[in-house]
Amino acid sequence: MANGHEDCVKACVACALACGQCCDDCCDAGKEVAEVHKCCKDCAAVCWMCVAVVGRGSPLTAEACALCVTACQACIECCSQHDDRESCKCCVDECQRCVDECEKCVAA
Repeated sequence: MANGHEDCVKACVACALACGQCCDDCCDAGKEVAEVHKCCKDCAAVCWMCVAVVGRGSPLTAEACALCVTACQACIECCSQHDDRESCKCCVDECQRCVDECEKCVAA
């Protein structure tokens, strides 16, 4: 990848995977974590989109990363309410790392 955004792509992949795991873990947990399931599903989808856009060096990189920041921040807010769940803690950590890397791309 020649566009210099390798760390962003790696963070987005890790975030999408963590969100997917959190989504799966919360799927069977009942209504108390139904919102987590939705947030994680949305965040994972946006992260994968960002991987594709940033990975190919699209001129829409900043916009994709800005949307990714928004999705990750929403997921952080949602999963932070369930920090007793290991998958939610992991999701929050990966989302924050993704926010940090995507913000660099937005500012570039």
